[in-house]
Amino acid sequence: MVISIARYRSRLRTPMRFGGETFQEREGFFVAMEGPAGIGIGEVAPLPGVHRESLDRCLAALASSGGEPRLDHPPSLAFGLDIARAFAYGDPVLCRPLRPSVGVNELLADGGRPSGSARTVKVKVGRGPIELERAMLAEIIAACPAARLRIDANRSLTLDEAKKLFEGLDPARVEYLEEPLSLPLELPALHFATGLSIALDESLHEPRLRAALETAPGVVAHVIKPSLIGGILAVRERAERTARQGLRTTVTSTFESSYTLRVLARLITWLPATGGEHGLGTAGLLLDDPCIPPLVRDWSISTEGPVPTPTLPFVQLERPGG
Repeated sequence: MVISIARYRSRLRTPMRFGGETFQEREGFFVAMEGPAGIGIGEVAPLPGVHRESLDRCLAALASSGGEPRLDHPPSLAFGLDIARAFAYGDPVLCRPLRPSVGVNELLADGGRPSGSARTVKVKVGRGPIELERAMLAEIIAACPAARLRIDANRSLTLDEAKKLFEGLDPARVEYLEEPLSLPLELPALHFATGLSIALDESLHEPRLRAALETAPGVVAHVIKPSLIGGILAVRERAERTARQGLRTTVTSTFESSYTLRVLARLITWLPATGGEHGLGTAGLLLDDPCIPPLVRDWSISTEGPVPTPTLPFVQLERPGG
């Protein structure tokens, strides 16, 4: 199998903080292969502080395997290769989406102002004084009378801090709190104290917490980042498990390029319990996006038409000893 790759490095419009480190740029690579349906392309972009594997490890694993599937491939590499293979072989999951569009939530971070037109607004908290963030949430709710909020604290709050921050919020205006607590086992207590629903994200990747919390009181949704799970089949199995538990799935990117945002929109149409909006509105964060950003209309991304290819030069992968 002939594999080609194209590396990229993109500046970030706003620095991101993950795993205790601040990042000014996003780095990854595209992998391309040829099959009966043509050239298939997938993206591999592990995010430090989120993925356990590094970009160098993915490149080494790709070179040693020559692009063939392996059980020991890091999840982000397995996902990128599976996407490339799906397009190359005409897999209907990516080539024939089941819905013409997929809803997208508006993302507010670092003091951003809401548009007032979104159905769902995701806001980051846990970065400043409680009283200032309470005032910010009140302003957003007033400015977006028709929207529901997804409030994400990235596990930055204690239970007492969360109670103070979320006290008095109307459950009808808050879709869910996404992993707000530094001690996730206290999430049910936060739900009972505030009446607000909970979404799991990081806890789904920690077996002990997943077993304790995936159907705990107050949990209404699971947030899936496909490149943390692996190939398409593994992502579908995760979504099916969530659906069998009577919960919803929200799919989000890990700040990949616009190419993967389009791919995820197509994949979502084949996953169960994925109504509503998803975390695909991150294209504007990359200043040097290697792919044309998707057009978001009425807070939806179209799944129709061809997926534009990255505007990068590809070079053939060199295998060890080759």
